[in-house]
Amino acid sequence: MKRTALTVLVLMLAACGKGGADRYVGYWQLQDPDKSVVTEIKKENGNYFAVENIAGSGKRAAQQHVLSEKDGELVVNTGVGDLPLKLSDDGNTLFLGKGTLRRIDAATKDKIVAHEEKCRSLNDDFQAEYNGKRNQMTNAGVSITTEEYKQGMAEVERKYAAQFAELQKDGKCNFVPGFHYLDK
Repeated sequence: MKRTALTVLVLMLAACGKGGADRYVGYWQLQDPDKSVVTEIKKENGNYFAVENIAGSGKRAAQQHVLSEKDGELVVNTGVGDLPLKLSDDGNTLFLGKGTLRRIDAATKDKIVAHEEKCRSLNDDFQAEYNGKRNQMTNAGVSITTEEYKQGMAEVERKYAAQFAELQKDGKCNFVPGFHYLDK
């Protein structure tokens, strides 16, 4: 009798698909109107990891955190204690502290990563042109307090502000430069 009950229990659990901490595995997007952050929770060799900000670079580059499994749930050790990752009943919403993340598929993750790469590339172009214009004007003896200088810098900012606005129609860029001379 015990053997039959155990067999039935094992078959029922196997039929349910992913269980326990495996339910967390996948891609998750932070619900934040100001930035687009994607985290991957993965399982390798029996261990769970959270790779935060997979679309980031530089100081904002992806960071990997080891997760622990406790009672079928995942927790991250903060150094002063464990912070649980709470999963909604439908498995599509993840709560971590005050943050809320929604499950996304690999195609959506790829789209977000590609978009953020375009944002970084545009920022790199802006920085190069902005610094070039600044150097050109200071080498020509144009003081930073003159209208000529301010208008020259605003011209570069105007060009890139329009490009960032167009790019962000497809999604939020995590970093948009401050256009200081357009504000004046």
